[in-house]
Amino acid sequence: MPDLSIEGLTISADIADRLDFYGEVENHTSDHQRWVRVGVRLLAEDDKVLAENSDLVGLEWIAPGARVPFRVFIEHPPVGWRRYMLEVTGRPHDFADSTVPQPHLELDVSKAHYREIGRGGLICSLIALLSNPGPTPATHVKAAATLYGPRGDVVGVLSPYVVPRGVLGVGERMFFELKFYALAGAAVNYRLQVQGRKADSDEPLALRGIGD
Repeated sequence: MPDLSIEGLTISADIADRLDFYGEVENHTSDHQRWVRVGVRLLAEDDKVLAENSDLVGLEWIAPGARVPFRVFIEHPPVGWRRYMLEVTGRPHDFADSTVPQPHLELDVSKAHYREIGRGGLICSLIALLSNPGPTPATHVKAAATLYGPRGDVVGVLSPYVVPRGVLGVGERMFFELKFYALAGAAVNYRLQVQGRKADSDEPLALRGIGD
């Protein structure tokens, strides 16, 4: 069994002439893995690489035994591709290294509600309550939503930053909504995760909004 495996893979062509690869990366190691990246290559019959792309998974860290979703797409996939290759890379996180951001492990998500919409291009959405019970403020807070089809395969992924001003203080709570405009199939179940960085390990970023 590989240390980082891909689960629930779904490949789907969308109306924007993209080939989407949806799935989850599961961490089989005993360490938190950071900056896990999934790479996709489209190969010709002779194994020549015709197109490739990669992206980070939906959250900055994957805890031991946990799964985090990803979506990687190839724009304008070449007609002659015959097969694909997937590659997963990551690095163990060092909790003793004060020079790198540290994960905020106390964030909580609750009161999640899934809504089917089906109008204006909006397929469905997830609304949930994010809270920080402490003991430190959190920055770079992301929500990672995974939608599953009837066979358990991943059919939708979203992982945006959800705190508009960039810092979620101790005891603060807020609702957020994730809107899905593209899916690879019908969704029958979901998983919703939240994650951020400890503000005291992220200065001066804790004083700035996300994206500043």
